[in-house]
Amino acid sequence: MYENEKFLVRKKDGFKIDFEMEAEGFRKFALLWKLIRNGLLQPGSILLWDEPETNINPELLPTLADILLELQRNHIQIILATHSYNLAKYFELKKGKNDHILFHSFQRNENKICAESSTVFGNITANKLIQADEKLLDLAYTENHNFLFDFTKAENVVQIEELSHCIPELQYNVDFIIIEQNILFLEFKNSNVNYASNKELFHKKLTRNRDKFC
Repeated sequence: MYENEKFLVRKKDGFKIDFEMEAEGFRKFALLWKLIRNGLLQPGSILLWDEPETNINPELLPTLADILLELQRNHIQIILATHSYNLAKYFELKKGKNDHILFHSFQRNENKICAESSTVFGNITANKLIQADEKLLDLAYTENHNFLFDFTKAENVVQIEELSHCIPELQYNVDFIIIEQNILFLEFKNSNVNYASNKELFHKKLTRNRDKFC
């Protein structure tokens, strides 16, 4: 709100504080609201934003993604750079069928800048955000050996979600199914061929024709 030639933020309890005294993460939302309210973001506008996730509570990242997606739906082009895996993933998961979202990765190769683009965040091969996240997962799995599985001895390897179209009971994100105390299916989330002791055999089982399961 604007009062006495000052931009103020009114809290839920009605208390007003100077905009400069508000947490930086909230100030970002306030500035975005101000740009919209003052008509500076109109159809055809371009919004450039470097690392919008900085100093924002991680719980508010989905809200930020929703706002930016809605601006995009109102024909405002948004170009942003991020170091946040979560924010990038929220865009991928929250985008609608008619949304136009494109992910880019830029890498320096000697004296050249190489670019890779995809509509799917996980399809970018030179993806430093995913690589950093996988290192953290590797550390967690190493610290807790209960999460380490060797699928190379399994008769078949298949993702549970891929069977959901023919087995309605599996339409949800199932980890495993137990029938008479026997594990019928076991899904390893974020499974990666790099975790297998026999990578070639693992990949062969994972890519085998799955029609027979239906």
